[in-house]
Amino acid sequence: AANTLLTNISTRDIENIYNDFGLKVPGSGETENFMTVMEYSSFFRTLYNASYLNRKMSEKALKLLTSPTFTQGIVAGLPRETLVAHKFGERVFENKKQLHDCGIIYSNNGNYLLCIMTKGDDFKKMEEAIANISKNVFHNLNSFTN
Repeated sequence: AANTLLTNISTRDIENIYNDFGLKVPGSGETENFMTVMEYSSFFRTLYNASYLNRKMSEKALKLLTSPTFTQGIVAGLPRETLVAHKFGERVFENKKQLHDCGIIYSNNGNYLLCIMTKGDDFKKMEEAIANISKNVFHNLNSFTN
């Protein structure tokens, strides 16, 4: 997703977006781009509320985020028919693996944002941990509305 974006938008425009969101603009020599859960989730809230892009473009971006091929993590913890607009990332940094999954879950009982960042030695275990958290959050939120 990042590579597609970078080929279609100028470096200056990306810097402006980072500045608009109050984020540190990565330097040209930096090999890592770190974002916190709060920073990551702000992008999803902004798309959901159409408070940066117009409604049509926000909906288009969210639609693109509903079709990733990553079906582990958040998605694996939800009923099959549940729509999720999410972005995941995995990497190895300083001999530690990291798996992150963040998105909007469109539930019949109300939409919600869930962002989970993990690190460990085994991607499979991290996928399962994220799926379990997702499942528990979904069931707990739905138990309040039933």
